[in-house]
Amino acid sequence: MKVSYSEEIVSAEPSQRDPNITNNLVKWTYLEKVEEGKKFRVKSSAARVKPSVSEQSFADINSIEEMTFDGIHQRRYFPAQKTGQIYAGLTYRDAGTDNRLKHYLLADPYTPLVEGEDSVFSKTIKKGLTDPNLTISVRPVLEQISGQMCHVVKIFRKDEITAADFIWVAHERGMLPMKFQESGLGRIVHEITVEQVDFAKTENGGLWFPKKAFEVWNLPESLGVIKYELNVLEFVPNIKVNPNTFQLDFPNGTQVGDTELGLSYTVGVK
Repeated sequence: MKVSYSEEIVSAEPSQRDPNITNNLVKWTYLEKVEEGKKFRVKSSAARVKPSVSEQSFADINSIEEMTFDGIHQRRYFPAQKTGQIYAGLTYRDAGTDNRLKHYLLADPYTPLVEGEDSVFSKTIKKGLTDPNLTISVRPVLEQISGQMCHVVKIFRKDEITAADFIWVAHERGMLPMKFQESGLGRIVHEITVEQVDFAKTENGGLWFPKKAFEVWNLPESLGVIKYELNVLEFVPNIKVNPNTFQLDFPNGTQVGDTELGLSYTVGVK
C-alpha cells in the first residue's frame, strides 16, 4: 500500500489546569508511506507551520524523519542531525509506525488501544458479539452521514446506559465506516467523522476510503478538547514494492546508535 496524507490540529481547547499544554502539541504532520504487510518505509515532517502546498512539506530539514521496518530491524534517520538508530524488531512507535488512514478506517494494526488487542472497529464488533454483558444492535432506519446512507451499529453494556459505542457504516460504499462515536459518563469522549470519500481502483475492482475526515477527543481535564483533520493526498492499495524499499542505508557521516548490538559508530569512519 502506498499512501500520502496530512493531519493537523485544527483546534485545541486547553484545560483549566494547564492553559499552556496545547503549545506543546504538533500542529502539522505530513507523511509519505509504503507498506507491505508489517514492513514499511515512511518519510514524515512534523513542522509546526503548514506549507502553502504539500510539495513543500519536506522543505524544513529540521522537521524530517525517515524510518523503515524490514520485518526484522527498525531504522530511524534524522537528516538535520545526521543521526541514526537501529532497533531489533518494531520497537520505536511514533507517527511513522502509525498509519492515520487506517486509524480513521478504525483498522490500524500498529496503534491498538491496548498492546496486543484488535483495531477499534474489529474489537468493538467482537466484544458486542461475544461478551455476555454487552448488547449489539442495528437501528432499523438508515441515517445519512456526509451524504452517505449508513447503518448504525450500537454496542453497549446492559447494566450501563450512559456508555456506548456507535459505528455508522455506508451501505453503498462497501460498508465503509463513516462515523465512530464513543460515549461515557454522559458525554462523547471520542468521535471520528468522514466528510469526503474517494474510490481507489484495485485488481479486484476497488474500494472506498476517507478522503477527508475529522477526529475529536474530549479528553480528561488535564488535556482539554482537541480536533484533528485528515486529508489523504494519494492512496494506492495494491502496489508492487521493491524489497530494497524497506532498507534504509545511512549516508556517510551519520552517527548511528545500534541498540541490538550495543554499539555506537559513525558511518564511513573505520
